[in-house]
Amino acid sequence: MTRFTLTHVIACDEATFWRLYLDSAVTRALIVEGLGFESCEIPLLRDEPTKLVRVTVARPRLELPDAVAKLLGPRLSYREEGTFDKERRVWEWTTELAVLSDKIQLGGSMRTEPAGPDRCRRIADLWVRAKIFALGGIVEKAAERNLRKGWQQSADWLNDALARGTLPRPADPPAPTPTAPASESSGSDTPPSYFA
Repeated sequence: MTRFTLTHVIACDEATFWRLYLDSAVTRALIVEGLGFESCEIPLLRDEPTKLVRVTVARPRLELPDAVAKLLGPRLSYREEGTFDKERRVWEWTTELAVLSDKIQLGGSMRTEPAGPDRCRRIADLWVRAKIFALGGIVEKAAERNLRKGWQQSADWLNDALARGTLPRPADPPAPTPTAPASESSGSDTPPSYFA
């Protein structure tokens, strides 16, 4: 297993950061515009008393060694299930790939801390595990390289959007799906009341 920590300073306070991070419209814009992914959908966003649960399905564009690209295929997609603990203010997630999900697992946790007036530090502890004979280490290194690049791009995009005032408006509620019945949907992608 490969573990690493990524730290970035974001040009807003902690409450604003979490309000943005947990908003579906901002998430979609960050993933598609900021990271250049092919697609991003949020089939589930559920606000519970102690936590917020979100499922994101995305199709990234990755830079992979030939052996890894052949293993994963040309159009890799993934499903991320994350939970925001409202009391601890910690986001934890796991990522399931559309292929080889029994062989490759990814996940992590993210927290913030103050970094000066109207600034916060985003700290992400990530892990990658690839149980593939002869290729596990190569897959883990490729995943780490792509994750490091992506997290830096996300910080750059968010800081630029904050500076220019170009963040998207709150999105429409996510559409109900078989895995996210209407009764489970939060009913709105607007920031939950605990950010007040």
